[in-house]
Amino acid sequence: MSFALLALVAALAGFAGVQWTRRRLERELFDARQRAACLEQLTTSCRWSTDAEHRLLAIEPGRDAPLPPWAEPAAGRALWDLVEPTDPARGDLPRLLQTRSAIAPLEVQPLRPPAGGNAPATPPAAAGAPW
Repeated sequence: MSFALLALVAALAGFAGVQWTRRRLERELFDARQRAACLEQLTTSCRWSTDAEHRLLAIEPGRDAPLPPWAEPAAGRALWDLVEPTDPARGDLPRLLQTRSAIAPLEVQPLRPPAGGNAPATPPAAAGAPW
């Protein structure tokens, strides 16, 4: 009798622990979704995400910026192969990314073709901000 009661109490405690953990995780997920929704509403320029090697994974249009036409075929390419800062004084984009330096909001443009070279396959783009 006492073993059955002990097993029942242990099962109820385990169930309660699972439920509390589930509720905590649901709250964290809700908060993360709220932050993402706020970011989406506040960001007027395009947003991109990259992997650890800074290859473009996704780009989404901002509130005031349409999706650049080069975005879809550019997936998988290194970010610095596609864009450069509009203000060269902001620094070298590959160095900033590879050293994981903090980057303030950064406006970018398609790479300029080298003197006498062909234009890269990146038509004009809007400003961008990392996710």
